[in-house]
Parts: sequence; structure tokens; C-alpha cells
Amino acid sequence: MNSKFQDTLMKFMMPVANKVEQQRHLQAIKDGMISIVPIIIVGSTSLLPLAVANLLGSGAVYDFLTAHMSIFTYAGMFTTDMLSIYAAMFIAIALAKGYGICGNLTGATAIMVHLILSGLSIEGGMDISYLGASGLFTCIISAILSVEVTRLLTKKKIIIRLPDSMPSMV
Repeated sequence: MNSKFQDTLMKFMMPVANKVEQQRHLQAIKDGMISIVPIIIVGSTSLLPLAVANLLGSGAVYDFLTAHMSIFTYAGMFTTDMLSIYAAMFIAIALAKGYGICGNLTGATAIMVHLILSGLSIEGGMDISYLGASGLFTCIISAILSVEVTRLLTKKKIIIRLPDSMPSMV
């Protein structure tokens, strides 16, 4: 009975799963999210002292951990707290690679677009509350849009031509 159910499921679901797997944008999102796994791991390990302190509740080790928590969780500020920036870059690079266009420039463009969409201006700086995991949906949209606009402009030959005397990096 169980094998027959699995065979039926495979018969009807595999073609759908294969179609979804072949979709270029979903493939880029998957590849981009896989690329940020090391960043998530580093950010997660920086939270281990916080978990240990919560488990202990009191004592000398607890006092030491809570007194120095900002040092232990410092890496989290640059990893998990800024996760959507990394995701925007890697998703854009993966999609650009699928189209055969320059991935590094589109990655930088995706970051810029994501910062414009997610970075809220506050007095004296920028609110970064939407640059972590809460901004992942926005980063997906900004990555895909930046690559698609770049691809469309390149296809229509709407590009800026610089004189040959300019360095190639410019």
C-alpha cells in the first residue's frame, strides 16, 4: 500500500518538481540561499554563549557571559543581522550567471537596490532592522529586479559607452 502511494506521488509530482527546479529565478534563489549557509553558521555560533547563559540562569559563568555578551555576539552583527544583504548579492550573482552576464556588478547593484528599499533613514544614520532575516523577501525582489533590468538594458543596447582611453575597470 505504501509503495503504491509513493509510486503514484512520484508519477504526478516529479514532473511538477522538475518544472519548478528548471525555473531560472527559483534556481537563482535556491543557489543564493545555499551560498549564505556559511554566513548563517558563523552567526549562529556567535549566539552559543547567549544560549549557555540562558541555560545556566545564575552563577560565575553566567555572570561572566552576561558581562561580556557584546563581545561574544559581535560576529552576529555582521552575519545574521545583515543576512539579506548577502542574500541579495548571491541571488543576483546566481541569476546573472544563468543569463551569462557579469555577476559581480549585478551583485553590487542588488545590494544598492536592497539598501534603497530596506534601509530606513533615522536621525543620525540608518535603521538596519530590515537588513537581517526580516528583509529576505525584499532582497529577493531587489536581486531579481536588478538583474532583469540590467539584462533588459543590455539586450536593448542601452549602455554607457566610455572612450577607449578610460581604464577597463571604470
